[in-house]
Amino acid sequence: IPLVMELFSSFCWQRLLTGRLNASREQLSHLVDAVLTGFATNDRRAQ
Repeated sequence: IPLVMELFSSFCWQRLLTGRLNASREQLSHLVDAVLTGFATNDRRAQ
């Protein structure tokens, strides 16, 4: 699962960097929160 999250987040950052992701700052912050929450959850499961 962490690998999936890594791929997902890297894909999202690629979209952001290339400017193809048309989203408002609010939507982006929600996306970042979701990714970070996913990482935190996976870390807790791994420990």
